[in-house]
Order: sequence, then C-alpha cells, then structure tokens
Amino acid sequence: LQRVRWPDGVRVETGMEEGGEITPYYDPMIAKVIAHAATREAALTQLAAALGEVRLDGVITNRGFLRRLVSDPEVCEGRVDTGLIDRHLERLAAPDPALVAVAVRALAEPGQPSRLPFSALQGFALAGMERRDRLRMLCNGVAQNVDIKWISSDNSEIDSGDGVVSVTHWQAAGERIRCCVNGRPFAARQRRTGGRIWLSSADGDVDIALAPLDVTRRSSARGGDGLARAPMPGRIGRLLVSEGAAVEAGDPLLTLEAMKMEHMVRASIAGAVRFAVEAGEQVAEGGLLAGIAPREATG
Repeated sequence: LQRVRWPDGVRVETGMEEGGEITPYYDPMIAKVIAHAATREAALTQLAAALGEVRLDGVITNRGFLRRLVSDPEVCEGRVDTGLIDRHLERLAAPDPALVAVAVRALAEPGQPSRLPFSALQGFALAGMERRDRLRMLCNGVAQNVDIKWISSDNSEIDSGDGVVSVTHWQAAGERIRCCVNGRPFAARQRRTGGRIWLSSADGDVDIALAPLDVTRRSSARGGDGLARAPMPGRIGRLLVSEGAAVEAGDPLLTLEAMKMEHMVRASIAGAVRFAVEAGEQVAEGGLLAGIAPREATG
C-alpha cells in the first residue's frame, strides 16, 4: 500500500496502514467503510460519496465496483436478490473506460514511439498533423492493445476496446490530472513508478503499465501473449478445462476467488492449455496461472 487515505464522516475499520503489504495467504480485506443516516437512501448516498474519496495506491481493489453497486437503482430501491451481481457483473465490475483512457493518455505522452511494430505512424505536430499509435498495455494485469489518435498535445482519442473515448483540455501537474472526457470535466490523481501508473478517481482505480517489449513482439500478430496471470491475490477455485485441452480465445480457463467474489480467467489466444497452478492454491497478484501454446505451434 503506497498511499492510504480514508474519508471523513464515516466509520472505517481497518488494520492496514501506508506501507503495509496485502499477502495472498488470507482474505485480502483492507477495510470496512460504514455509513449511517436517517434513511436508507441517505446512507447509501453517503457511502457512495465516501468510497469516492478513498485512496489506496499500489494495489487493485474493488472500490469502483462497490461504489457502482451501492449506487445501483435496484440496490437503492431495496430490490436485491442473490442473482443481482451476476446479472449486472460486466457493468458493475469492468474498469471505468474514462479512467482507463485518461491513464493511457498519462503514460503515452505525445511523441512517444509506439510499442508495436505494425503501428501506422504519421507525423505529429501541434499545427494539426495527426499521428496514430498503437500501444501494448497491461490494464489491471490484463494485456490489451490500445489505439491512440493524437490530434494535438491536449486533444486525443483513445480506443481500448470499449469504444473511442475523447480526452481533451489536458492538464497534468504533480499528482493531479484535469481534463475533459467526452466533453465532461474529469479529475483524477496519479502515482507513477517507471512505465506504470495508478490512477484514482471518484469512480474507482486502474493500474496501467506498458507491456514489456518481448511480450509485445511475441503477441503482436496473435492479439495476446498466451499467459494468464492473477489480476489480484486470491485462491484458485476451479480449473474449468483439462490440462492440454484445446481452447479458443475468450474461453474460460479457471476461477479465482478474491474479494468475496469468483473471478473468471479466460484465454487470450487459441491453443493448448498448460496450467501453472492447482485448485485450492493461493496466488499473489501477477502470479502465472496458465500458459497457452498457440495453435500453429501445436500442430
């Protein structure tokens, strides 16, 4: 935990402090945030606001998921059942596209060379000459390609796979970033370590890093490096395919139990599976879970 900040006006129960380590050997709960008010609606509003003020740099948390959950109309109206999260998991748990786009923009300064050999590079100039880059990024530990269209030094369009996001009026000073995302004001705090950035806003956190060049070279033609890594500390639940099984890109490989939830880990490319873990094993963030031998290499 590189930076810890808790909100005022609510109860926070925690045994962690700045500089502490979240190990993979126990339930990785960092804290409980508790709000109290005269009505359910007021308490949920207060809790959502408090979660928006939490800052936990250096680890991936479910803060954004929790904030979206307590703001969900069904939750606010008390229409909660055991299937609610499964029905809305993609919307509740996916990283905020605006936050991802701003983090990519913060790392990929204008003029930085592309990380993939097949990028369509054009001349970049403040006078209006456009440049397009493609970078290989790790977003919360998951490798993906990101396309950037530079219009000017403070105007860019970023596509990380969830549609094009416009980032304009760019201002970055120290930890603070201010800009407009799709025409709306956006503010975030950043913390950098080399080619890696943690970005935190009211809507959650995201960890973005430039993929190593060797991974980029191996994966550029296939869209993935074939390695599945743990996005957070946790316990291996079920292996969903057998060792050596042939899978397609996107097929489920295994489940990871963390933060009171079961997370699905999927194949990034087609090929034969080789597991590096067993069911019940505890793994650290970034730990290798499985590798996939590309189909063309398996015969």
